[in-house]
Amino acid sequence: MPYEGLTDCDHDLLFGEDALEPGDAVVHLEHGLARYAGQMTCELCETPQTLTTFVYRNGGKLMLPAVGGEDFWRFGAPADQVTLDRLKAGDWIKRRDEMIAELRESADHMVKDDEARRSVKATPLQPKKVACQSRAIWPTVIQCACGRARAPTAIGADGKPLPPPPDRTTIRS
Repeated sequence: MPYEGLTDCDHDLLFGEDALEPGDAVVHLEHGLARYAGQMTCELCETPQTLTTFVYRNGGKLMLPAVGGEDFWRFGAPADQVTLDRLKAGDWIKRRDEMIAELRESADHMVKDDEARRSVKATPLQPKKVACQSRAIWPTVIQCACGRARAPTAIGADGKPLPPPPDRTTIRS
């Protein structure tokens, strides 16, 4: 795993579970949408180098040192189902810069919305003590990060765990 601090689950979500195969569509940060053609190891100036091969529209081919997940990443569709970029045509740089500007604008709006939300003081809710003492509150099912569902133990008004609900109770996720 190239990134420290990522769990296997997080890594698979970001980069996919399957290994990159020749023929997969990839996006290179500087050169755009291409077909991944594999890697080869060679010696340059007596230093072993791993070169990644990218194939672009109209036969453009680029071999350079590149690390998956840092310099390029899987596109999410087979290369034969997308229109590849032309190598060194400038199309990709324009599209990339537009996407980055849109992402920055969206992030700025999200930050402003969060700041506005945090600036509002909410009135704390105070439940009536009588209502809390007269009935138990059954918690809903908690969905864990890796997809497992669990129901926490319900606590009665006296602070002790309650028995599970009867079979007729349905919990929906």
